[in-house]
Amino acid sequence: MQKEKPKNIHAGHRKRMRNRFYETGLAGFAEHEIIEMLLYYVNPQKNTNPIAHALIERFGSVKGILDAEYEELLQVEGVGDRSAVLLKLLPQIFKIYDTSNDLNKSLKKAEARCTYFYEKLKNEKQEVLLLACLNDNLRLQYVHEIARGTPGHVNINTQKLLKTALASGCTNFMLAHNHPMGLPLASYEDVRATDQLQKLMHEVQLRLLDHIIVADGRSISMTESGCFTCI
Repeated sequence: MQKEKPKNIHAGHRKRMRNRFYETGLAGFAEHEIIEMLLYYVNPQKNTNPIAHALIERFGSVKGILDAEYEELLQVEGVGDRSAVLLKLLPQIFKIYDTSNDLNKSLKKAEARCTYFYEKLKNEKQEVLLLACLNDNLRLQYVHEIARGTPGHVNINTQKLLKTALASGCTNFMLAHNHPMGLPLASYEDVRATDQLQKLMHEVQLRLLDHIIVADGRSISMTESGCFTCI
């Protein structure tokens, strides 16, 4: 005789949470409840409420949780590999969703590049480095966030940038970053870093075409301003 499977004591609570979501979406959900419900799908038996509370306490908000590094998430009690992967997967899905409306947008003209990246970065409070992947007609295929820093600085993860570029299947690329506390001008460090990246990409037959800087309500093209030359 086959033994009965033990009942999930949290099933009734989970059903009530799902019904709330069906009826009102996330309106009225506390931030910890959003995370709690999300974690149901990688924790079929475990009570995810205390894990959600611990995550909010550590990172402050849903955004803080989704922006946290994988290793940081694993430091929270109850968060295992599957939960951490899910939480890191979501922002990537959001970016693909957000970019999908811009697929095949032409970035051939400097004005189009400046406008596009200005809209992407104008509200960022931290320095963010983006990598745009383009087809041979310079139409947008993907945009990836490579690094996020402080209001005055961002470290370029060269290894991640090259790995992302090679995995994209594209050969043409553009960079963009913002100066939340500065001017829309290329600093000495911007020029030096862009030149170094161009040489590294050129070695693996990838072309870096431009670097857009967004600041103070406008954006500039380093190519158009003469401080970067595509090879």
